[in-house]
Amino acid sequence: MSIVKEEHKATLRKWHEELQEKRGERASLRRSTTVNDVCLTDGFRLFLKNRQIKWQDEPEWRITALALIAA
Repeated sequence: MSIVKEEHKATLRKWHEELQEKRGERASLRRSTTVNDVCLTDGFRLFLKNRQIKWQDEPEWRITALALIAA
């Protein structure tokens, strides 16, 4: 039994593949030292774009959780 849905796994894989081609965005995530740093990176914005996240529709803790995953 998996907690993560298949569609979410596919989205993560797609983002990871795109990130491999964009070295600058990947490096900015690697250099991040705090959750706030992660949220300000282009790599994280790419992640949110792939998930089609609307900031106003998500509770604050969920964005933090996504930033931790992206880091």
